[in-house]
Amino acid sequence: MPVRRRFSKRKGDPETLAKVWAECLETGHDHFGELCELTGLVEPVNAGLPGSPERAEAERLWRAAARAAWERYGHRVLASRDPALGPAWAAVEFGPP
Repeated sequence: MPVRRRFSKRKGDPETLAKVWAECLETGHDHFGELCELTGLVEPVNAGLPGSPERAEAERLWRAAARAAWERYGHRVLASRDPALGPAWAAVEFGPP
């Protein structure tokens, strides 16, 4: 019997990454920990105490990754977002994609 191919959870397929990033870009948080599982990023609120170097580094990495994801997936997020909800977190933080 052939061996079944396994895909790396860290890499993730593009559709899954887009879906998970969409939630984070809309709210600014990884509510279910899916982004952490797929990318290895640690959400800043889960990294160290407030003001600690660990949290500052996690926040820097989080914002850099969120900015890159906003440039990649921002148009998709805006197209599917209900305008009555107001602007997405990433739109406020980074401007238009």
